[in-house]
Amino acid sequence: NRIWDMPNANYITEGQFENSEELDSAISESSIWCIHRFYPGFRLLIEKHLSSTLIVVQTWGPDYLKYFPNQTQFLGEETLKQFPNQAQFLDQVTWGFKSWATWKCIHPRALYRNWYWSKIRQRELKLLQSVDAVMFAAPQEATKARNALKINVFEERVIYGPPESFAPCRQKEGIRIQIGHCSDLSMNHLDALAAFSEHTHIRGVLLPISYGTGKIEYVESISQFANKLFPGRVEILTEFLSLDEYHQKCSKYNVLVLANIRQQALGNLIIAVEQGRHIVVHQRGILAEFCKSLGLKFTTLDQVSELTLDTLISETEAEENYSKLASFWNKETNNK
Repeated sequence: NRIWDMPNANYITEGQFENSEELDSAISESSIWCIHRFYPGFRLLIEKHLSSTLIVVQTWGPDYLKYFPNQTQFLGEETLKQFPNQAQFLDQVTWGFKSWATWKCIHPRALYRNWYWSKIRQRELKLLQSVDAVMFAAPQEATKARNALKINVFEERVIYGPPESFAPCRQKEGIRIQIGHCSDLSMNHLDALAAFSEHTHIRGVLLPISYGTGKIEYVESISQFANKLFPGRVEILTEFLSLDEYHQKCSKYNVLVLANIRQQALGNLIIAVEQGRHIVVHQRGILAEFCKSLGLKFTTLDQVSELTLDTLISETEAEENYSKLASFWNKETNNK
């Protein structure tokens, strides 16, 4: 990250200070405070230093997308069909119940709890709107966030550095797919699985769900559906791995499927490009816009029926993907 390469930058890690007073003092001595992921717990410090310090927030997706109205816009058809209550709950927590008909059906205690948390969400959004600049992992996010949340957008690309060296892992034994990177409902695992349900070339499926916000019934549902479609070919990753172990695990699957519509899993997309793997993204997703803007070779979820061993990304195309991504994120490009 080129922010930390700047002269006189002080990189503050978790646990570096014993109390908030020490952090407060460090911020007071700085002209710029760059917050790595939006954290509402910094409310008092942000409010105190806003008039004297330039405050910049680097967002990663979940830390700001939860404030978008209509959270169901980020869910695929199969996910909405199977989990309508969880989808509705996402909207209610953010913005409260919208109709008297809904209010009458809710227990008063649940109604109060919902009202309480929706007010907190709205207060957190006002805090995010107050900072001087907000940066994003993908430039396509900036316009959407500016329009939907009325925040101060900074369109420089600073979160990711260049990808690691190109190390293609060529898998010759059929198509092996990794679906998503966590258990979040917004990963739309069911939509991804449904898209490949009649695919005859699948030799393995990896479901990394070692972290995320997915409830038990959701995790069980995607696990059961995957095993029903691809019996004996599903690997469910429930334990944390080191980064090197995770990279090695992913390299055994020559297709990365990201069915999320909102910005999520961009780091996993970068890993896939480094490893020369084929990329499948949701046709309505921000990652489709991102890949298209760079001219990357990719497939959308509604086109996977056409995916065969012969149409998978070639080594030449994979190397071109890597070069385009590296060019996009190298320091010379970022400093223009």
